[in-house]
This record gives sequence, C-alpha cells and structure tokens, in this order.
Amino acid sequence: MASSSGTAAVHVALAMLDLEPGDEVIVPPITDIGSILPILSQNAIPVFADIHPETWTLDPTKVAAELTPRTKAIIAVHLFGNPCDISALRELADRNGVALIEDCAQAHGASYQGRPIGTWGDAGAFSLQWTKHITCGEGGVTITGDPERRKRGKLFVDKGWNRGGGTEGRQYPIFGLNYRLSEMQAAMARSQLARLDTLIARRRTNAGIVQDALEGLPGLRFQRILDGADHSYWQLAFTVGPEAPFTVDALAHCLGRERIECSAHYIGRPIHACHEPLRNRTIYGASDFPFSLSDREEPIDYETLRQPVAEEVLGKLGLLGNVDERQPERLVRQLAERVRHTVESLCKTSMMQVKPRATLALGVVGCGKIAMEHLEAARRIPEIEVCAVADPNPAALATVASSFGVDARYSDYAEMLETEDLDILLVATWPQLHAPIANEAARRKVRAVLCEKPMSSDLQGARSMLEVAGQEGTLLVIGHQHRFNPHLEVARELVEQGEIGAVERAEAHCAGSLINNGSHVIDGLLYVLGEPAATSISGRIERRTGRVNRDQPVEESSEGTIVFENGVEARVEMGDDVAQIGWHLIGERGRMDVDLEGVRVSGQNPRTIQRLRVESMQDQLAGVVDALAGSGAGHRGEAARGFQAMEILIGILESARQGAPIPVPVTQMEYPLGVEESAAAASSAGGR
Repeated sequence: MASSSGTAAVHVALAMLDLEPGDEVIVPPITDIGSILPILSQNAIPVFADIHPETWTLDPTKVAAELTPRTKAIIAVHLFGNPCDISALRELADRNGVALIEDCAQAHGASYQGRPIGTWGDAGAFSLQWTKHITCGEGGVTITGDPERRKRGKLFVDKGWNRGGGTEGRQYPIFGLNYRLSEMQAAMARSQLARLDTLIARRRTNAGIVQDALEGLPGLRFQRILDGADHSYWQLAFTVGPEAPFTVDALAHCLGRERIECSAHYIGRPIHACHEPLRNRTIYGASDFPFSLSDREEPIDYETLRQPVAEEVLGKLGLLGNVDERQPERLVRQLAERVRHTVESLCKTSMMQVKPRATLALGVVGCGKIAMEHLEAARRIPEIEVCAVADPNPAALATVASSFGVDARYSDYAEMLETEDLDILLVATWPQLHAPIANEAARRKVRAVLCEKPMSSDLQGARSMLEVAGQEGTLLVIGHQHRFNPHLEVARELVEQGEIGAVERAEAHCAGSLINNGSHVIDGLLYVLGEPAATSISGRIERRTGRVNRDQPVEESSEGTIVFENGVEARVEMGDDVAQIGWHLIGERGRMDVDLEGVRVSGQNPRTIQRLRVESMQDQLAGVVDALAGSGAGHRGEAARGFQAMEILIGILESARQGAPIPVPVTQMEYPLGVEESAAAASSAGGR
C-alpha cells in the first residue's frame, strides 16, 4: 500500500493489527519520531527496549524483558540501513504471539540471510522521503504477506472507504485516514525501482572504501553488521570511543571546517526524551490517555526512563556524509584520505599534550531571536561559557537567561561591562547602538566583540568602531555569517580556480531593505569575488511610505551598481518582492549561481554542489575562539571587511539621494535617508 509518508506507512502497518487502546508496542530508543507517533495515534503505549551496543538496533534480550500480556507488537527499526537481528526477533514474536513490524524507512535494499528486509515481519514500512535511497519527495509504502491485513491496510489508507461496497451509498467499514499518495508521486517512485540495486551497490562500495581507509584509527568504530546481513547505507555511521584522544564533536567540527559533511549525536537523546508530549504524557491534553489504561503496577515514567546503551551510543555517534551513490569512487577515496588525515592530526595534537584552552567568558547585549541563535551555536563550543546577558526588556532578558542557564542579568549593558570580566561580547541589538556598545567594550578590555550586522547605522559609527578596536587591541568581528556558509566557500574557491573564467559581471539579490539585509548580500558578494575594492557606486531607491526599521527610515526597494577595481560590475537588488538571498556570477566561460543551499555551475564543466554541512554561526564564533587562542589565521569576518560592506550600502543610498554615481571612498558619514528626513522636516518647519 502506498501512502503519503514513512510515518504514515508505519501507521498503516499498525492499523492492520486493530490494536485496543492501552495495548503496548515495543520500539527502540534510537529512531525517528515517525516510529513512535503511529503508536500514540492508535491509542497504544510505546515501550522502549534498549539496543545492542555494537549494531545499535533492538537487542532481542532487552525486548524479551519488556514483554507483558498487553504487548501486541514489536517494531524493529533497521537503523541507518543496518538489518537488526530480525530472525531472533521473529522467533521471539512468534513464541509470544505478538506481531512483528519492520520499520525499513532507512533500509531500502537491505537483506538478512538472503531474504529482503521488510519480508521478515508481519508488515514492513518504507519511506520515500527526499533523503532516502529512492524518493518521490515525500511518501511511504507498506507491505504484508497477509491478505486480510492487506485488505484492512488498503481501507485504512483511504479513509476506511470500501470503494466497491455496493449501491446503497458509501461504506466505511473501519476507521481510517486519508494517507493516499498522488498518482504523480507514485509514478516517480516506481520509475526509480529499476535503479535501486545499482544504487545500493554503489553505496556499499563507497562505504567500504571509507571504512577500509579508516581502519585501525584509535577509537573509531563503525556499525557492526551481523553475519548474513547486507547493509544498505542510508548513512555511514561511526562512534568515537573513550580510547580516542578526541570527541565526536571535535571530529565533526574539524571535518566541517574541511567542508566534509559530518554530524554528531544523530537525534541527540533517546527519542522519548526528545518528544515533550510523550515525556509529559500530554498526548490528549491533561487526560493522561492512553497511559491511564496501562495494567502495569508502575506505569512508565518517560521523564526519568533511562536507556543506558542508547544514551552511551548517542553520546559518541557520528554520521559521515558525501559517500552516497552520487559520489564517484575517485572523490570518495580522496574524502576518506582527508578524514584519515583529520583524525591523525587530532591524535597528534593530543599526543603533544597541548595545554587545553581556557574557558572564555561570553556576555550578550540584546536578548532577541538573533541572540538566541548565536547562543545555541555557543553551546556547541566547549571553550565558551555564557556568563552574562543584558537587555532593558525584562521579559526578553528572563527568557534568554533561563533558556541558557545564565544567572548574571543586567538591564544596562554598561553595568554589565563594568561588573563582569568578559573575554567575548556579542552585540545583537539595534544598529544605532552598535558603535557605543562595541567601543565601550573595547575600552573595558574585552578581548573580542562579535557585532551583528550591519556594522552600524552610519559610516561615522562604523569608522569609530574600527579606530577604537585598533587602539585597544580588540578583535572586532561583524556578524556576516554567510561568509562561513560552505557553499559560498566553494563558490569563492571555484572563482579563484577560474572555473567560469574571469568574472565579468555579477548580480546579487535579497528581500528586505538595505540597512536590514543589504549588509549580508553585499558582504557575500565581496567574499565570493575575493574582496575586490570598489571604485564607484550608483544607486536608485523607491520610498513611497514612511516605513521605518528599528527607528530608521527604510526604502521599499533599491538597486545598486558597484564597479570594482578589477573591472567587474555588480548589480545589487533589494526589496519586498525580491527573491531570497542569492548571487550570480557571469564569467568568460560560464555562469555560477550561488545561494545558501548550493552552487550550480553552467558552462564547460557543469555541476551542482549542495547539501554541505551548514553551521555558519558556530563556525563564525569558533573562529573568534581560534583567533583569541593565537591561531595566527585572523578572522574571516574581521571589521575591516564589514566596513567595506557598510561603505557600499551607504554609497548606494547616498548615490540615490544625490541622483548620480559617487566615488569610493564614500564621504557621507551620516545615514542618507536620515539626512533626507531631516531636510524634509526642516523645510516643512520653515528652516533654511
């Protein structure tokens, strides 16, 4: 039966069983929430059995310990494409009269003892979501060998509707939902079945290349594959054990800097700890249903439930990307060597017993959404401790402080700077306040200031920030995070390598106003082009209403043209109706289109590069840590580059105000639209 998602496919499989409310279904703690939601949707109770420490799939002995008279099904998840001990689970299920459902969402094409995964259970559920081996964007498939269950499943996926039910009106013999898959999606998925075997073979070959290359490295262990099992490698997963002189977070971070896709911890915690309504037993408001139907003497407390093996595995688990069937063998071998080199470098660093970096005290001014995003990134950097926050808004201050466990709270940033001994200050407030806050922090000997974009509300403030930071020896970084987006890094490298020949023209666009998002799009343009100096700027704006942003007048739309010293002419477009941020470079031999999710090259060597690991804010902040540790590399977002973006932004507005191109350096120190507003106000008041 085809359905609308992998979650729906699991739900169809459970619906075939016609469970009673309060029945129990055993599941592993490391899985997607899509394995759990169907249980709750059938008013059944999920019971978690721990995993095997090497295969990371259900441990049959742990499953046996959780069986009760209310157990009606076991869901076996073939994690990352690795078949679990399905024959033992089949035997256990048969011996106890319970159904066995296989969650094969990540295991297309896998097999065990020569038998396809999905055919061992009473039902098998597959996903066609876009990251899976084959896809139709979103979809699912449920299979069964039982004709009666198949009949019930077909009804359930179609609202319980018996479409051949006679002439006395519609008939709905069972409760069902609308989980139908469209004909177009079905055709798309079906057309890919013919290539599945080839696709899986490529994945196995690539995974083997990587595992062979990394064999023998201390602490690095790949998922154990049972005898007779064939892994299909939805993901290539590994753990970093305690014998390694580094953590999985350190490895993922280092690989990310090498633009090798690697993530740590998968779902982070056992799935029951991730799902708040399950943890609090609030699936149906405060009714405690269906948990109130449990026959257990001690009902399951999901809040305190421990799964020690799963927790240990998640704590050291990593997922390595860039090894699927789209990657040619030559590139996979290169990737494997780069990973090995990174691991060996981490080992050597530890053997040299380099003194651990001291903890860096971080303070924050401004407790809005952007600050929260920066602080989430800071959480993942072990050298940083968030020590103090400041905001005049008590509610915002309390929210951020409580969310990140910060005791030192200030309504006045000056008091915080006077009281706290900070190494790093994050400034995430209005642009008009950036200069006074950053300058005060520098004078208070804060070692580094990371200031959100734009650098300031005008060039006068931006220039003072540069001067004071230079005088006080403060590292001043402007929050142009897209400089750390790996797709922009790739684009810059390709430009430097002459992939499209010499760049002749460039275009950039972004929604919003110049003083809001213009700084991002201009800085991204400068970065991809290799930081050329501008020689002249022309601009045009439309300002039809009295719109303001953070107390500053802003335009509805704008266009700017920048001429650089290398002859490149770039056009920047901003406005309400403009597409999301993107950059387009036209060269002698081709074209390159860049956005935050990919790079597309057309011309002599067309290709697309996308789905690289993106943790721009974390990498930006980690760069500050590296610079303070004396890495010698400086910081990619240092203020001199931020000033260049600010100068072009102001230049576009000033050119529009004057109605003529203007040279660089720009001499207008004030915010041009503010100058216009002041002049208009003076004129209406009778001033000169």
